[in-house]
Amino acid sequence: MKSSILAAGCDMGSLTIKVALIDNGTLLGSKIANSGAEPAQTAETLMRQLLHEYNKNSHDIDICISTGYGRQNVSFANENRSEISCHAAGAYFLNPSVRTVIDIGGQDCKVISLNDQGQMNNFVMNDRCSAGTGHCMEYLASVLGLSVEKMGQMRPFLPFIPHISNKCSIFMELEVLQLRVAHYSIRSISAGIADATARRVATLAGGISINKEICLTGGVSKNILVTKYLQKYLKTPVVLLPYDPQIIGAIGAAIIGIKKLQYRF
Repeated sequence: MKSSILAAGCDMGSLTIKVALIDNGTLLGSKIANSGAEPAQTAETLMRQLLHEYNKNSHDIDICISTGYGRQNVSFANENRSEISCHAAGAYFLNPSVRTVIDIGGQDCKVISLNDQGQMNNFVMNDRCSAGTGHCMEYLASVLGLSVEKMGQMRPFLPFIPHISNKCSIFMELEVLQLRVAHYSIRSISAGIADATARRVATLAGGISINKEICLTGGVSKNILVTKYLQKYLKTPVVLLPYDPQIIGAIGAAIIGIKKLQYRF
């Protein structure tokens, strides 16, 4: 068993690319960027920048695991793993009390159940419709001239929020536009979008046994209103991880790499 391992993780998401470095069990750092027109090249650039930041080079990496939408296109990865296993491993590494991971990614949403060893018990996934995903929220936020994170900070003026009922992202956009025509404030519409997203995720989560502690990963978790409404529908608190929730998949990929070398799993 090697005493010190430098592991890298690369999460090739549909919207963003994330890389992380873990040295001897300590998270050194990470980087994130939009996927761009050449995501494979973006991944290489990010990893090169991250290595340079810590005075290391590619030859110092003992193992690199890729994950995400484009995981098979990472030229510097030794192998790839699913987003489900990587988000589970990353969340548990950062908080071993976590038993349920809800990952709201760019193209899908996953609810993952863990045991007390951080191993996956079960999962459910919605990948058939973009509604309730990062791509959908990013698009609806752009209709309002906001980012997903900024939209979550738009607290409504009204004592109630508009109910967005459609489960299709295209018709959700029409509802948002109709609310603008009806002179609803951007704050209230933002809350309505967050509420609709939370309801959709909570419905998905109903297909699996939910155990505390629950955490969120993925870019949508930066929208604090989604977290607030999700807690209401799940009737339980959501814990915050001590790191950027968008990087969890890349962190988990590196952790899986370490375990592979140490324990040959």
